Amino acid sequence: MVYDNLPSLSNGPDRRVRMPDLKWRFSVSSAREIVRTKYPTMDGAKVIWRGDVHPSLAAQNWKFIRGACATLNKVRSRFKIQLPNRCCVCKNTEESLDHVLWSCELAVRIWNWVSSIFALKPDANPIISYKAASGKSQMVKDLWLVANLVIRAELWKVKHAKPIACFWSPPDSTELLICCDGASQGNPGSVGAGVIARDANCGVVGAMSVGLGFVSNYLAELYAILLGLEWDVQWGYSKILVRTDSASVVRDLEDFSLPWFAQQRWMAVRSSRDVQAARHIVDPETLNIKFPTEGSNDSSILIGFSSIRLS
Repeated sequence: MVYDNLPSLSNGPDRRVRMPDLKWRFSVSSAREIVRTKYPTMDGAKVIWRGDVHPSLAAQNWKFIRGACATLNKVRSRFKIQLPNRCCVCKNTEESLDHVLWSCELAVRIWNWVSSIFALKPDANPIISYKAASGKSQMVKDLWLVANLVIRAELWKVKHAKPIACFWSPPDSTELLICCDGASQGNPGSVGAGVIARDANCGVVGAMSVGLGFVSNYLAELYAILLGLEWDVQWGYSKILVRTDSASVVRDLEDFSLPWFAQQRWMAVRSSRDVQAARHIVDPETLNIKFPTEGSNDSSILIGFSSIRLS
């Protein structure tokens, strides 16, 4: 046997490198627990890393807490190079992590908006912001936490892309807006449809969702519209504005070139009404169908895009 490579005994004091567990068994994990370097737990670790927060969202916000984000002010100070430092969103202030996530004009507007929804006061520190929901139900706490984390992650994405202003126009005072959409897992696949009804004050009048079985994505979009139109009669609005994102379905509704099993339901919805087409298209992404219910003086169904107001 070769003893040259064995460690020699030192003259220092003995120290414990293993601890038995509750059953007095020694293990490698117990030795590792004793000899490893222990760091203090950072405030907020248990708030960020939890089961109801997606790991990628938690990882991004953990970088924010640790300051591990390449803002222009950090690049200049770390690499000692001269860079023009200006926020790419507001173009008024130097870019820093606190500015991007909290004090930028866009960030202020978004934080004020989410604060008005939850009636809670956000904070630049997500841990302090989460504590603002203390005393609320667990559902409100979870939603408030996720909203804070998502907003911070999305604001960081805006730093790398120019934001585009989007506006959502409510229906007229005599209209009910029906937002319809279908979804399928595969085409064909497992399909469902959802409908949200809103009034002129942007308030949600009602919402529903339904499973449609194993069909195509086209039928999911079609049945979302038909179900929404059959469902809205309970509120007695004189006019209905239907918003959908399927150009093919709107075109087939206008031309009455629907599958045979859906024609009867469409005829029942549009009975005693004329279809008029709006061809002056501005936005090719979002389509509208606008028509009155029974008892209205206007007996037409108007089909067009959301950027065109039809009466």
